[in-house]
Amino acid sequence: MSAESITFDGFYGVPANNMPWIPNPTNKTQTRVNLDSQEQSAFLSKMSTNIVSESLQTVLLNELEEMYKIGQHDGWLQIDDIDVKAISETSYVQAKCFVLLLEDEISLPTIIPDEDGFIGFQWQMDDKIASIYFIQNDKFMYIRVDNLNNEQESGILDYQPLEMKNFINKIKQMGF
Repeated sequence: MSAESITFDGFYGVPANNMPWIPNPTNKTQTRVNLDSQEQSAFLSKMSTNIVSESLQTVLLNELEEMYKIGQHDGWLQIDDIDVKAISETSYVQAKCFVLLLEDEISLPTIIPDEDGFIGFQWQMDDKIASIYFIQNDKFMYIRVDNLNNEQESGILDYQPLEMKNFINKIKQMGF
């Protein structure tokens, strides 16, 4: 591991729990690290199995808080060689509220920072993907792909509990 910048080639986003950031005591910023492909695989594998006894909500809220603390400045992360903007407070708060709507029987999603400073969640299993991003102006964007049934759906909806509950029901129907 080298301490320069985080780059996840081909991987869009980083799970927030146990992130590979190393505190830099000299300037009180975060030193970002490069992970080679084996280290990336090990890191991501560890993240996909990090629930032991905590509730889904507790795990996600802790991960969100950690990501928000780390992502307070532009360039805190690189995605495909693009510096990610600081995490939007609105996106962070909306993501926290969404987590409170989730039920424990839903599988643990990956928290995904967007290059524009938004936070999202992604569930992936076999040929199925479901993602939700909390974007500006009290909206959320969702994407649902089920290649097994040749279904694809996406859209931008108002940030309303009923709309989010409908999305949660769709991902439950997909088996997440």
